[in-house]
Order: sequence, then C-alpha cells, then structure tokens
Amino acid sequence: ASRVAFYFRELEAARWIGINQNDTYYPASLLKVPAMIAYYKDAEDNGPSILAQTIAYDPNVMPTEPFTAPSSLVAGREYSVQSLINYMITNSDNGSAFTLLSRINPEFLHAVYVALRVQDPGDDSATYQISARTYGLFFRVLYNATYLSSDYSERALKLLSEASFVDGLVAGVPKGMVVAHKYGEHVLASNGSATGVELSDCGIIYYLVHPYLLCVMTSAQNTSTGSSIIAKISRATYSAVSAKYATTSPASL
Repeated sequence: ASRVAFYFRELEAARWIGINQNDTYYPASLLKVPAMIAYYKDAEDNGPSILAQTIAYDPNVMPTEPFTAPSSLVAGREYSVQSLINYMITNSDNGSAFTLLSRINPEFLHAVYVALRVQDPGDDSATYQISARTYGLFFRVLYNATYLSSDYSERALKLLSEASFVDGLVAGVPKGMVVAHKYGEHVLASNGSATGVELSDCGIIYYLVHPYLLCVMTSAQNTSTGSSIIAKISRATYSAVSAKYATTSPASL
C-alpha cells in the first residue's frame, strides 16, 4: 500500500495546509539542497573563488551500497566546485554530491541545519528521515533569502528550476511554468531485493504573483507509481490555486 505526505504553502500569504505533513521519509537526494546552500554560504563568507576551485573526480568517493545510481562524471577529470554543484542539482548526480561532501567544511553544512532548526543527519544518513513540512524550510529560506544573500539564493533557485526530473511536480503544471524543485529517491530493500521506493519531490511553483511551495513524499511499489501520485497531487494543487486566483492579472516572474 502506498503512503503519501503533502505540504502546501502560499509563499506570499504564509497560509498552509498539509496531509500527513509530519510523517517522515528517507530524503535521499533531497539532502543535496542543503549541501549546495552550505557551499554558497562558504563562497558568500570567504569569497567566490571557492566555487572556482577544481577537484579531480575519484569514483571511490561513491558508496558501495546497492541501488545507488551511478555517476556521469569521468574518473580523474577535474571539475570546478560550481560545475559539481550544477551536476548535483540539475542531474542529481551522486558522484558530484559525494565529491562535494568529501571536501565540504563540515561547519558550514552543520550551520545550515542549525539555522533552520532541522536535525543534522551527520553520519546517520542511512537511517535519517525528514517530514515534508520540515524539508520545506530549505526552500522557504531560499525564497525569502533569509540565510543566503539574494544573489546566492537566486542562483540556487535558478539551478533548481533547471532540474532534469520532470515526472513529478513539473508534470502537474502547464508546460513552461517555472518550478524550482528537487526530487529524492530511496529504494526500500529486504535481503538485497527491492521491495518498494520512497519518492519525494519538493519545490516552488512560480504561479504568477502567487508562488507556492509544494512538497509531496510517497512510498510506493515503484518509481513510476510514486511519480504518478506526485503528478496527480501537483495537478490538483495547481487547479485549486489557479481557480482561486483566476481573476488575478498575469505578472512577470
């Protein structure tokens, strides 16, 4: 049986609604967003040259656990920190993420969680879980530029709007609508065999002058089922929002 959590928030009005919004799920690649925020905070505090530093990709940074998606990076090739952030966010590339995490200043990463009052997964990423409502905080601080500067917050949101995953939130809104989001996929397994998938997709839908935050977390038999659930919820949410603001005149984003 599928499990679903839903959290919706109007970003300008601060009204929200949720269903099972405090239930917890494995975040998986959702944790790539706080990693990006930590690097941008480091660059903001200590100079943008940090983003130009290069790192040679070593495949050994990748975990040996089953079901971890392979990286598109080339072994031994040098990549700038900014390029690794790009791959990590737009393509959800695991090699990029583990390379960045292996070099990150842990104080900057920990500070992100402390500032948002979110439990830091630390070395407990295998069992760490988070709720839809709590995870939404990462997008709220980017939207409001309350942790990073406006420039770095906008840079982060632009990258998130270029994510290649289009089967969840994006599938539920009209083509061309800007959606700054991140998905995460965690394979549930027993005795080395997959038994299900927890798929989450969270982000900001830039609906005219009424942008909203939507975070949907699912536990289903497979990825396609989870994607379908998220897309249906995204579609229903968009319909409700557009019906509410049907008389609002369009505005540039």
